[in-house]
Amino acid sequence: MLMMKVSCLMTMGRNMRTPIPIIARKIRVEPSRMQRECERRRTLRVKIMRMATMMMVKTRTRMAVERRIRRTRMKRKRKRMRMRKRRFNLLRKRSETWF
Repeated sequence: MLMMKVSCLMTMGRNMRTPIPIIARKIRVEPSRMQRECERRRTLRVKIMRMATMMMVKTRTRMAVERRIRRTRMKRKRKRMRMRKRRFNLLRKRSETWF
């Protein structure tokens, strides 16, 4: 049912200005039904927070793993960019001194 980032849900739960239909869409419930269910905003917020905390418990390790993967990917990307830059500069230097 929950198909989105937990932190996003949490902030939406805290932020009273987020309209109900948007949240409903985010947690895959048809908006009208949610509107009916949660005439009082409070109940909706509580529900969201509960769902988010449940997700948190489940995915903390997964989140850590993802973060590590992302970090290594970024590292690789940076390294690649550096190498590319270096190669490009060397080529340029070489092409400037052709005579």
